[in-house]
Amino acid sequence: MLINAECALLLWGFYRILSCDPGIFACDSSYLAEAGCKDFVEAIYTSERLPMLSRVRQCTWCKANIRGYDHHCPAFGTCIGQKNHRLFMALLTGFVVAESTYTMCSTKYITICISSGTIKSENPVSLNMVISTMLFSILQVLWQIVFLMWHIYCICFNIKTYEWVISNFPCFRFFFHQLQVVFSLGVSCS
Repeated sequence: MLINAECALLLWGFYRILSCDPGIFACDSSYLAEAGCKDFVEAIYTSERLPMLSRVRQCTWCKANIRGYDHHCPAFGTCIGQKNHRLFMALLTGFVVAESTYTMCSTKYITICISSGTIKSENPVSLNMVISTMLFSILQVLWQIVFLMWHIYCICFNIKTYEWVISNFPCFRFFFHQLQVVFSLGVSCS
């Protein structure tokens, strides 16, 4: 029952993150004129002239200008910005909790099967399925916990994902779009 409620909440959150506005910033020519810039990209790099553009970034993936741009999430297929960052963190936490719950339930099922001696009499395919999905879920939980802790670190120090990647790995500034294209080709081919 608990895992069903968790899955329902995750589906609702997934729907919300796909349907909500991440913080799209409509670029008005008056902003550009005030900053003395020709285009929006130039205004972003000289954002000290306009404090309202200080955390507006253009997503190289979907070409949208996002206020509080954190990153473009290929798993959800949307930008993570100022308006949906909390929902992203809640979904990430929800996935960790749901997969941990599944791991605990499958461990209990395997323990019951082993202790009652029904391994040979029961369908071994179902037990193999439970074991393999439990191992996959454990791997998912391991990287998601690290990912969640890293995002909490970024929140505590007021760093956006995009800013952290660009400041620590300047070469990604030029290759960021190419990496996303390669990732999307891999996802679309599978």
